[in-house]
Amino acid sequence: MDSKPNHLLVQEITQKLDNYGCVRTALPFILPLLQTANPQDVKPAIQFLAEQLDIPPVEIFSLLSFYQSSPYRRGTQIDIRLCHAYWFEKPKVKELAQALQNRFQIAFGNVTEEGDISLNWSACPGYPNQAPVLLVNDVIYTRVKPQDLDEIVASYGNQIYFPNFALPYTWIEPMAFSGLKQGQAINTVMRNTPRPTLKPDQSMIVCNVDEGEPLAFKSRALLSEYIELTLEGMLISAYLTGIPKGLIYLPKRYGYMQSLLNQHLEQFRSRKVLGENVLGLDNFDFDVELLVGMGDYVGREPSALTAMLNGFRPEYEAALQPGTQSYLIRPVDYFLKAVSIAADAFVPIQDLDGQIAQTPAIISISGDCTQSGIYEIRDGTTIADLLKRVGAEDAYAVQVGGLSAGLTLAEDFNRPIAKDALAQTASIIVYGPETDLPEAARDILRYFHDASCGQCTPCRNGIPVLLKSLQPVPKSVKKQTSLSELRSLAETIQLTSKCSLGQCAPNAYLSILDIMEQKKRSSRA
Repeated sequence: MDSKPNHLLVQEITQKLDNYGCVRTALPFILPLLQTANPQDVKPAIQFLAEQLDIPPVEIFSLLSFYQSSPYRRGTQIDIRLCHAYWFEKPKVKELAQALQNRFQIAFGNVTEEGDISLNWSACPGYPNQAPVLLVNDVIYTRVKPQDLDEIVASYGNQIYFPNFALPYTWIEPMAFSGLKQGQAINTVMRNTPRPTLKPDQSMIVCNVDEGEPLAFKSRALLSEYIELTLEGMLISAYLTGIPKGLIYLPKRYGYMQSLLNQHLEQFRSRKVLGENVLGLDNFDFDVELLVGMGDYVGREPSALTAMLNGFRPEYEAALQPGTQSYLIRPVDYFLKAVSIAADAFVPIQDLDGQIAQTPAIISISGDCTQSGIYEIRDGTTIADLLKRVGAEDAYAVQVGGLSAGLTLAEDFNRPIAKDALAQTASIIVYGPETDLPEAARDILRYFHDASCGQCTPCRNGIPVLLKSLQPVPKSVKKQTSLSELRSLAETIQLTSKCSLGQCAPNAYLSILDIMEQKKRSSRA
């Protein structure tokens, strides 16, 4: 016998439907409620929602199952999440993980006997090279030591209370938009560029903060530092395109930014910079809302994000579904560059996209370097040039394009960095000379395994086999799988996985396999 819907959960769903309408595009705003609900309440809530939207319940379940469920907090007062770290930061995180379990006498994924504290793991919140990172009720603490725990927990995640240790900070290289005053660019555009008269093709401007990988943090860092300029850039895009709505899309791991961003949105509305008749201009209506996604990889591809925003699973081709909406999806730096261009636009702006394409690429860099942060890459910049700027001249290898990319070795550091390699993930990761390559490969494969939806067989069943191959095996035990078989499996995953997550997952593994084989041949010579 099916249980009755939870009354409070139904109320929340109904309120969302009132706000967004009984349409499929309301699902991205409703499903996070189910993702964090008591498991016994999910099935009846899906049935209720399906009836309201007049779609089969299995379609809602399918979309919800694409994402990992969130831990059900059971009303705990203090939610503690320790962020996963990668090979260059692991030892300190392991030490803090043990200290947390000892301090609260619970294992990860559990709640204290009193029911007041929950302890869980979390995805990297965009602060690599600052581990261990701890979230307490969505307040971030970086470089945490075991002796800091009592002071942190005593704060209850209070935003006003700042313990006496490192606070989150990301170094950002000065750029063209760094010194601009808020309001300068939009006023220049309104004076010099006429508004469009044609109806826009897209229904919404989406500022996409999700780069799809935990060590790609450019968008998070830029939005944190330049919130008002980013909103102004969205406003400029709205003025030039006539699109009346905006959305800031945060991946789940950046959910802690929600409160601060909402404060800024309210400030903009109170100053008449968002809403109806923006800045006193008749019929210039534009407002922005916020959406925290249910996962951490969807935003890597505009097509996947478009499908999700339309209420479909991200691997679907939303354009092929009847009645779907299209979106103008751009990263944070697009809107900051728009502000920089608009501030000097004393003639009408004809092709904003084309002008932005001519600007230097902006990337995040992390790993074995002394100055992790956000940098500009101009045409012709080599890997060696960049490594000097970040204090990593002794680097052994880099990944140009984040965890999805293969490794580039020192012999190729004098080649210019190709913009195309940074198109999907504007991230470079540095491997120092002491890097444990099998450990790095394990961390990368674990990330892709955890992020995978598990729908297609190559990704679901193949990645665990690759992971197993990297586990140490005693000399007395004969290996079950040859290197040629592993290589063939990795290439099969690349070729047959449905989405780019599975297609990219083996790239670093194959690179590291090549490096290890080369070392083996050299040692025999």
